[in-house]
Order: sequence, then structure tokens, then C-alpha cells
Amino acid sequence: MGLYEKGRFVQNGGQMEYIFFGQGDPLLIIPGLGDGLASVGKSALQLYFYYRSYARKARIISASRPDPVPENSTTKTMAREYAALMKNLGYKTFNVLGISMGGMIAQHLAADFPDRVEKTVFAVTVPELDQKGKEIISGWMEMASNNDFKSLLIDTTLKTFQEPKASRYARLGLLGARFLKPRDFSNFLAQAQACLEHNGWDSLDKIQCPTLVISGEKDQITSPELGLELSKILPRGDFFLLEGVGHGGFEERKKDFSNIIGDFLNDKR
Repeated sequence: MGLYEKGRFVQNGGQMEYIFFGQGDPLLIIPGLGDGLASVGKSALQLYFYYRSYARKARIISASRPDPVPENSTTKTMAREYAALMKNLGYKTFNVLGISMGGMIAQHLAADFPDRVEKTVFAVTVPELDQKGKEIISGWMEMASNNDFKSLLIDTTLKTFQEPKASRYARLGLLGARFLKPRDFSNFLAQAQACLEHNGWDSLDKIQCPTLVISGEKDQITSPELGLELSKILPRGDFFLLEGVGHGGFEERKKDFSNIIGDFLNDKR
């Protein structure tokens, strides 16, 4: 057996790729908009090394959206797809970690399928994008529509991370741009549109499970002010602000990020 195993779940005319490893209670990780550029299967080794610390006490399952993403998909319909995957995997309940767009999907998942979700973490996400967030994602959609992957790669990196890491990551990304470029941008564009249209306000008071919201202090994409507001509406919500970092706080303060989540899931927070 290798470091991780791969699986595929067929539904809605597409295949959801997922990887799994570790032992313990299942933790479903729902990735962000980057899933539209590089699926879990393509990023499997990177994801393993990123989340292996979680695997000491959890069965990690990280899953992509269906490929191809169904036409007119929304974060709510995507939540139904993840619920179907959860049922297929056979566990009674899951802890759920939704990152960025994954957190938008997780809002509907926890609200609409409460019997499936034990605890949730909404990381660098909001119940609805503010104007600045919508402008950023609309700009990325224009770059993708123009097949301008280099500009998309640079801008997503600079908007996600803080300097000096942002410039360093952008340079590294450009070196491998021709290998990273997806075969087309249809999945990315469909997911980006779902982000723009996401509205979770009406779902939040239905989420009865313990929920932790984590925001980056300097996040340009998903406003920390909206993250705090999200946590206050949740019946059992808690909030943690990662200071000095932006949307990529999960990478820039990786150890703190994983410790906060680990303590929450293991009842230390």
C-alpha cells in the first residue's frame, strides 16, 4: 500500500476523484476554486504531504467536484454531490473541512444534510462574496476565458499570498506553467460562476453542529469581517482570526492552521 489510495465516484455524468489515507474518524476535505484547475487526483501527492499531520487521528478523504462539472452547478447542488459521495463511502458521519469555495459548499452540506455532519470548519470563506471578492473572481474568469493561464496563475498567487511568498510562489508556478495548465477551463469557469452566485445566508441558522470559522486578517478575496459575521449567525459557531496573513493563511501559517483545526476536532477548543 502506498502513501494514499485513490477512488472515483460516478454521478451526474461525471467522476468525482478522491484520495484517502490515515486512520480514525473520517474528515472530508472540500477544496477551493483551485480544484477547477488541478483536481485532487492531479494534486494527490501534494495533498498527502499537506494533510498528513491530520491523518494521525483521522481518516482523510479529499474529494474534487465531478469532472465535468454539470452545467448550471451551484454550491448547493455541489453539496448534494458531496452528500452522495459521503453516503457511498459508507461512514455514518463525517467531520468536514471546507476551504474557500469548499467552505461555501460545506455551508449547504451542513445545513441540508445534518445527519451526515458531526463538526464543520469553514476556512477562509464567506456566506456571500463582497464586491471586491466578486471583482477578483470575475477577473480570473476573464483570464480563463481568454486562455491566459500565465496571467491567471500570477494573479491568483498574488491575491492569495502575502509578500515575499507571493512573488516566490508566482515565479515557481511560472516555471511549471506548461505542465500545470488544464486541458481546458470549463470546470474552472463553472465553479467560479458558482462562487459568484453563492448565497449561504438562509442556510446558516440551520447548521446545528459545532462549527469553527477561520479567516485571514488580510484576506482580499473572502472578507474576514464577513467571516466573523458568519460565525456569529451560526447557532454553535466559533471564530479564529489568523493575523498577518491573507487568503492563503492555511499555507502561510500552516502549523497554526492545522493545530487550531486539530484542537477543535479533538474537543480541545
